[in-house]
Amino acid sequence: MNTIDADKRIVYADQDFALVVKLAGEICQYDENAKDNESSLSLIVKPLLEERLEKKIDFCQCVHRLDRPVSGLCLIALSEKSFTMLSSVFTQGKVKKTYIAVTEKPSKPLEKKEGILDGFITFNKKNQKAFMVGKNVKAAKTAKMFYKVFGEGERYLFVQAEPKTGRTHQIRCQLSSMGLPIKGDVKYGSRRSEQLGGIRLHAWKLVFENPKTKENMEFMAMPPVMDSLWQACFDSMTE
Repeated sequence: MNTIDADKRIVYADQDFALVVKLAGEICQYDENAKDNESSLSLIVKPLLEERLEKKIDFCQCVHRLDRPVSGLCLIALSEKSFTMLSSVFTQGKVKKTYIAVTEKPSKPLEKKEGILDGFITFNKKNQKAFMVGKNVKAAKTAKMFYKVFGEGERYLFVQAEPKTGRTHQIRCQLSSMGLPIKGDVKYGSRRSEQLGGIRLHAWKLVFENPKTKENMEFMAMPPVMDSLWQACFDSMTE
């Protein structure tokens, strides 16, 4: 697993919550009975946050979930009260999440490089995989997402994704259904796994309303490992 120093790991921290960078391979959900809790994000960052805030932390829990192979910004509550308030912000749709993905190029050029994907999705727990389905399929849920192809390399496209609904594996499944599997995401059609581990999907920006102050807060974080491909991707954003 890759490492990252504390200064880059902690993007923001106050007495109520923190924004931290999750590495690919780490898990957001903590289960005291699980065998791989050493990969739990909250346990990993807790001592770093205690050092930053210069106090002992009794509560440290992720407010939302990023898939295990995904990297990026994660919001962590530092008290039960903050967790309840911040969870409500997500439930009420007062959070804007922006992801950046590197996808494989489709066999045919895209008809539209920007738009809204609006469909229905199911998640098979046994296979741990999502599927785009018809609206009449049992347990189907709406899945809505804005996407924009903002650049490309020789073999890859660089895509911005903003999910409007919070379905499991939504971005991975919806991009794959367009013929744009995320690089390294073998489960959803990528040709091969990533040498760096994880997949090329990064939670880049998080904008939300502070439930206590009602202030609009915006945070960004670059991928923890900025190799030449990620660099080319983000360079394309400014061209």
